[in-house]
Parts: sequence; C-alpha cells; structure tokens
Amino acid sequence: MACLCLSGCDSDDENIKLVTGITVTPANPDALEIGDELELTASFTPADATEEIIWVTWDDKILSIEGNGTKAKIKALTFGETRIFATNKSRIVVSPDIAIKINSDDYAALMVGNYLGTGSSAMGPISDINIKLERVGISNSTLKMTVIAEMTGFGEQTIVAETVNISLGNQPGTYGLNGNAELNILGMIFDFDLNGSVFNNADKSLKLILDASSNPIMPLVIEINAVPGEATDYGASAAGDYIGEANGESAMGPVSGLEMEISITRISSSRVDLFIQSPSGDIVCKEDQYIEVDAGIAANTCTLNGDATLVSAFGDFPMTVTGEINLLEHKLTLSLFAEGMGMTIMNVTVTAEMDITKIVVGEYMANGELTGMMEMPLTDVPVSLTRVDKATVNLFAATALATIDCNLTVTPDGNFYALQGATSILGMDFTVTGRHNPSNQTLTLSIANSALPLKIELSGVRVEN
Repeated sequence: MACLCLSGCDSDDENIKLVTGITVTPANPDALEIGDELELTASFTPADATEEIIWVTWDDKILSIEGNGTKAKIKALTFGETRIFATNKSRIVVSPDIAIKINSDDYAALMVGNYLGTGSSAMGPISDINIKLERVGISNSTLKMTVIAEMTGFGEQTIVAETVNISLGNQPGTYGLNGNAELNILGMIFDFDLNGSVFNNADKSLKLILDASSNPIMPLVIEINAVPGEATDYGASAAGDYIGEANGESAMGPVSGLEMEISITRISSSRVDLFIQSPSGDIVCKEDQYIEVDAGIAANTCTLNGDATLVSAFGDFPMTVTGEINLLEHKLTLSLFAEGMGMTIMNVTVTAEMDITKIVVGEYMANGELTGMMEMPLTDVPVSLTRVDKATVNLFAATALATIDCNLTVTPDGNFYALQGATSILGMDFTVTGRHNPSNQTLTLSIANSALPLKIELSGVRVEN
C-alpha cells in the first residue's frame, strides 16, 4: 500500500480546519493500458478545510501516484486491478474506493509453468503435489491443469482440468480460476468444481479449491496451496526406450561393445521399472525390486538407483543398478553389477541414447472436432503412429473430412514429446502439431491452415494391443 500527501497545511495544528467529507473524480474511470496516465481530483467538505489530504493505493506495484495539491496523477505499471482512495490525515474520513483496472491481453502468460504444493482432504493429507499449468491453444485466458499427488490410502493420483478459465479476482493482483476437473479412483469418478481457486500475481502462489461435495458416493473437497517450482516427475522424464552398448567384465571374460536395448517405464514420479535385453541375458525388476529416480547433481539430470535381476542361461543373479540420465540430451549411463557363486557375474558400464519415437508409436482412439468453414464433432477416430527412425514417426488418421498421412518429427518437450509436421488435405497445405504424454499415454493433435478458418483438433488415448 502506498500513500502520497497532496496538499500543504499549516504547521500549527490549532489553525487547521478539519475535513468532514471527501469525493474523488472520476469515480468510475475506464480501464487503462500499461503506461497510461490518469488525473484524479479530490473534492472535500467544507470547501475551506485546510487539513492534509492523503492518497492511498492498495498496490503500488500495479500503479504509481505523482502530483501535489488536491490532484493526483496515477500511472499504470502492470496489468491487474487495484483500488485507490483519498483520506484525511487522521484517516477518519475516507473517500469511496476508485477501482482501477489495467488491461492485459494475456492472463495465461502469468500462470503457465510448474508448481509444488501441499494439501488436505477428507481422505487425509495430500503430499508430493506437482501441478502443471499449460496454455489451451493460443488462448490468453484459458489453461489446462494437471495435478499429480500422493493421496492417503490411494497412492499417486492424477487430477486433470482440460479447460480452466481465468478472470480478475476479488482482491487486487489476484485472478480467479474457474472450471471443472476430474479424478478417477478405483473406478469412482469425481467431478470437481474449481470455483474459489485463486492465483496471486504478487508472489505467484496458487490456491486450488477442488469441490466435489455433490458426489453421491463420497463427497470430497480438496484444498491445495502451491508455489512455483520445478517439475519433479522424474519418472516421466526418464521413461523411454534407449539403445546402447556395455563395456566391462563378466564371468565369461571381458565385455566390449555388448549391444543392449533398454526400456524404462514410469511407475510413479520417483520410481521406474527397468528392462534390459542383451545377448548375455535379460535384466529385469522382479517383485519387490524397483529403481528410484531422483534429481541429479548437475542441472537437468536425474539419478537411477535400485535393484534388478540378471536372468541368464546360468541362472538368476541379483544385480545393483546405478546411473544417470541427461534429460536434455536424453543420454543414459548405467553401472550394472551382479555377483554369485563366489565370483563377479557382470560388472559393466552402459552408455545409451533414447530412441524417442518408440515412446509415441502405437494405436490411439481419438475424439475431437472440426471447426471453421464447417462444424462437426469427430468421434472414434483411429490414429496410428508408426516408427520411421529415431526421430520420426508416421501419422495415419482417417477423419470425416479426409485421410491424414504424414511424417512427424518427435522432440522432447519437458515431461512430454512434441510432434510436428505437414500434410495436404483437398490440395491445401496444413501444419500438424501435437503432444504426447508418456505418463498416461495420451495424444493431442491440431491440424490447421493459417490462411483458412479450418482446423481439426483431436485428443486420443493409446489402445492396448
């Protein structure tokens, strides 16, 4: 809160004539743009009062005050909404609040990113909360929200809100989040209302109220408080298929250039399953075995540490696994050690690179809509992604409009994989963009022509073979 004294007064308090009422004009100013200035005038009663007048803004980060006398000039510094009023020195007489709104054409830009939180519900405390806010298309006021959290007695759960609408909040510098989210636990569907959720632009904090109190089976309200943070879903970041070679020693002698195919599958945000296929025998995580994933020492890396089993022609041998993944370059280094029968069975170092296209290939069933020159829903659209090489997949989908057949380049995109390519429909060129979520095997696609009001949007889930 900032104050500015705007009229001089006699230093002799006995000669001051007190103010009994204050009004400010304009009382309902139009919204400002960033950088705009506006002059406000304070009128007071009695007209011959000499008491000092003070101007106050609720948030001096949103606007500044300059000037003297009974006039103040405010300047819009950033977008948001705050209030300003005039008062006398004793703060006994206060003018009505003047609401000042500074327009923004991009509320979503404030909020996109990752958040870490803590929460509670009727089921008990909620921990390890990771929240991701993403844009919905090119919208300036709409987000997609994904909440991954550990829920007491139910393990890790995912709550998704496909469309979260942003509006100005009731307090200065805040924004309301409204929409619906869904949680599926053991076949029970919880449809949450997000009304009451708030984003605070001052400290970038997020308060989520997930209200499913109308659920007839189990009324459930979840409250989450979150702050900005790095994504900690290392399980999703590490997941993928890798191709590499091992060097070291084994019971059969030196190992050099031994080819290995490595598959890492996400179990949770901090655990993965491991399968390695090699001529010396398969390496698997059996019951009660798993690989922990955590942050690495260097930036953009994660560590692997756990137990597995070497399944070979000579028997099964317990194996320790340690390693590191460079999440930007998608390169893997593993140390594999197994011993038994009084000797070292295997002691090798594996270096590998991710075959990222293997993550997204598969058959998907999608739904969506056609918009633009014509409008129609698209349901049960089969989508096939086939591996071309380490960085390319072929997309084939038959929609109501046309068949889409093109190659897409696959690139890492945080915990997701971005898809990009081009195709031709009815002799016209279209761009194809998409995203694949490896943690739940879902796919989104957008096929559009920038010169035409015509777009196909599809969302699909991988179909089990």
